[in-house]
Amino acid sequence: VETRVERERLLQSLDGYQPDEADGPLPPDIVTGYEGLQLPELPKKYRHIEIAEDWFVPGKRKMIKRNHKKSHGLMSFGDIARHTAETWKTVDDETFAFVTEVA
Repeated sequence: VETRVERERLLQSLDGYQPDEADGPLPPDIVTGYEGLQLPELPKKYRHIEIAEDWFVPGKRKMIKRNHKKSHGLMSFGDIARHTAETWKTVDDETFAFVTEVA
Protein backbone atom coordinates (compact mmCIF):
# COMPACT_ATOMS: atom_id res chain seq x y z
CA VAL A 1 0.00 0.00 0.00
CA GLU A 2 2.58 2.56 1.11
CA THR A 3 4.92 1.52 -1.68
CA ARG A 4 2.35 2.33 -4.37
CA VAL A 5 1.44 5.79 -3.13
CA GLU A 6 5.05 6.65 -2.21
CA ARG A 7 6.19 5.65 -5.71
CA GLU A 8 3.58 7.95 -7.24
CA ARG A 9 4.51 10.82 -4.90
CA LEU A 10 8.19 10.42 -5.73
CA LEU A 11 7.73 10.19 -9.52
CA GLN A 12 5.25 13.07 -9.66
CA SER A 13 7.75 15.29 -7.82
CA LEU A 14 10.38 14.83 -10.56
CA ASP A 15 10.78 17.07 -13.61
CA GLY A 16 9.70 15.33 -16.80
CA TYR A 17 7.04 13.15 -15.16
CA GLN A 18 4.28 12.10 -17.56
CA PRO A 19 1.34 10.08 -16.22
CA ASP A 20 1.12 6.59 -17.65
CA GLU A 21 -2.21 5.89 -19.35
CA ALA A 22 -2.04 2.35 -17.94
CA ASP A 23 -2.35 3.80 -14.43
CA GLY A 24 -5.81 5.14 -15.18
CA PRO A 25 -9.01 3.53 -13.99
CA LEU A 26 -10.13 0.17 -15.37
CA PRO A 27 -12.90 0.09 -17.99
CA PRO A 28 -16.34 -0.09 -16.34
CA ASP A 29 -17.11 -3.52 -17.83
CA ILE A 30 -14.33 -5.22 -15.81
CA VAL A 31 -15.53 -6.57 -12.46
CA THR A 32 -12.86 -6.73 -9.74
CA GLY A 33 -14.87 -7.45 -6.61
CA TYR A 34 -13.68 -4.16 -5.12
CA GLU A 35 -16.50 -2.05 -6.53
CA GLY A 36 -17.95 0.26 -3.88
CA LEU A 37 -15.04 -0.21 -1.47
CA GLN A 38 -14.45 2.99 0.47
CA LEU A 39 -10.89 3.63 1.61
CA PRO A 40 -9.95 6.18 4.24
CA GLU A 41 -8.64 9.52 3.02
CA LEU A 42 -4.99 9.51 1.96
CA PRO A 43 -2.53 10.87 4.53
CA LYS A 44 -1.79 14.59 4.27
CA LYS A 45 1.58 14.12 2.54
CA TYR A 46 -0.08 12.14 -0.29
CA ARG A 47 -3.25 14.17 -0.86
CA HIS A 48 -1.70 16.29 -3.63
CA ILE A 49 -0.77 13.37 -5.90
CA GLU A 50 -2.94 12.28 -8.79
CA ILE A 51 -3.72 8.60 -8.43
CA ALA A 52 -6.49 6.47 -9.93
CA GLU A 53 -9.48 5.78 -7.69
CA ASP A 54 -8.86 2.03 -8.07
CA TRP A 55 -5.10 2.19 -7.35
CA PHE A 56 -5.42 -0.48 -4.63
CA VAL A 57 -6.87 -3.26 -6.83
CA PRO A 58 -4.35 -6.14 -6.85
CA GLY A 59 -3.37 -7.38 -10.31
CA LYS A 60 -5.22 -4.47 -11.88
CA ARG A 61 -2.96 -4.25 -14.92
CA LYS A 62 -3.23 -7.98 -15.61
CA MET A 63 -6.96 -7.62 -16.20
CA ILE A 64 -6.51 -5.77 -19.48
CA LYS A 65 -3.95 -5.93 -22.23
CA ARG A 66 -1.59 -2.98 -22.23
CA ASN A 67 0.70 -1.74 -24.96
CA HIS A 68 4.41 -2.24 -24.50
CA LYS A 69 5.95 0.99 -23.30
CA LYS A 70 9.38 1.94 -22.08
CA SER A 71 9.86 2.80 -18.45
CA HIS A 72 9.39 6.40 -17.32
CA GLY A 73 13.19 6.65 -17.20
CA LEU A 74 13.13 9.10 -14.30
CA MET A 75 14.47 6.70 -11.65
CA SER A 76 15.57 3.09 -11.65
CA PHE A 77 13.55 0.47 -9.81
CA GLY A 78 16.40 0.10 -7.30
CA ASP A 79 16.44 3.84 -6.56
CA ILE A 80 12.69 3.87 -6.04
CA ALA A 81 12.92 0.83 -3.74
CA ARG A 82 15.75 2.36 -1.68
CA HIS A 83 13.91 5.67 -1.34
CA THR A 84 10.69 3.92 -0.31
CA ALA A 85 12.55 1.81 2.27
CA GLU A 86 14.15 4.92 3.77
CA THR A 87 10.77 6.67 3.89
CA TRP A 88 9.15 3.67 5.60
CA LYS A 89 11.85 3.65 8.31
CA THR A 90 10.72 7.11 9.39
CA VAL A 91 7.00 6.81 8.63
CA ASP A 92 4.74 9.24 10.49
CA ASP A 93 1.80 8.10 12.62
CA GLU A 94 -0.87 9.27 10.15
CA THR A 95 0.66 7.28 7.26
CA PHE A 96 1.20 4.21 9.46
CA ALA A 97 -2.44 4.29 10.58
CA PHE A 98 -3.60 4.62 6.94
CA VAL A 99 -1.46 1.69 5.78
CA THR A 100 -2.59 -0.46 8.71
CA GLU A 101 -6.27 0.26 8.06
CA VAL A 102 -6.05 -0.35 4.30
CA ALA A 103 -3.98 -3.52 4.66
